Amino acid sequence: MRLIKAALAAGAVAGGLTAGVMSLTAATASAEPTLPPPLPAEQGPYQPPAAAPAWAPPQPPQPVWARGNPVVWDDHYRSWGLWINGFFLPL
Repeated sequence: MRLIKAALAAGAVAGGLTAGVMSLTAATASAEPTLPPPLPAEQGPYQPPAAAPAWAPPQPPQPVWARGNPVVWDDHYRSWGLWINGFFLPL
């Protein structure tokens, strides 16, 4: 009985070591980020409108932290905000 238990224990240890070695040698998966599809030529990059609609609240003063970025009206958010590095930050 002792011999059977020792053989089972040795087999379990050997199987665990084998599984560990196999997992270390397996290649890790990695995914390359995909680029978004290009915009159609007629669409182009998004440009905010030049003037706010008549119902819009008055333009707020430029924040101190804005670093020279102009305060513009955005129809999508329907608010005043800043365009910083291609992102709209509502005020």
